[in-house]
Amino acid sequence: MLFFSNRIEIIMQHKFWDYSSAYLISFYGFSTFIVISIFYFLANIRFIDRLIIPKKIRNKKVKERAIRHFMESGAYNTKERSGILIFISFLERRVELLADIGISKKIPQEKWDSIVQYIVNGIKENKISEHLSKAIEDCGKLLAIHFPIQPDDVNELKDDIDILEK
Repeated sequence: MLFFSNRIEIIMQHKFWDYSSAYLISFYGFSTFIVISIFYFLANIRFIDRLIIPKKIRNKKVKERAIRHFMESGAYNTKERSGILIFISFLERRVELLADIGISKKIPQEKWDSIVQYIVNGIKENKISEHLSKAIEDCGKLLAIHFPIQPDDVNELKDDIDILEK
């Protein structure tokens, strides 16, 4: 802007019959405000976030958020360490399935990866509810095989869906 200040000042002198240097200063202030506003709004558009943030960082942040929610929700706090969390991030288009240590010792990661892929396919095909329902059933069947219901069992975790914002 300073590079063009002489030209801008000449244009303003021709446009305003009572020109003063305060007009140029006001023009700079207003222009700065407009540019900052544009960048602020662009920075808060989620689609643009996906374009400028590298995929590796997005994936890492989704994984970290899933782990944080796993811990904050207390999904690890079961007698046999048998909690799982299915974490879906629509913005990053990622699905994370976290299984507690008790489950990881008994069920191979490949089983969970296939369930995650099934959910991802459901998102791509716009059949999220059908695929997610079946994925939850499949998780239940896998857990029932390796963690059969005992007579003294109680439901240690809530069976709710948590919808997180941002």
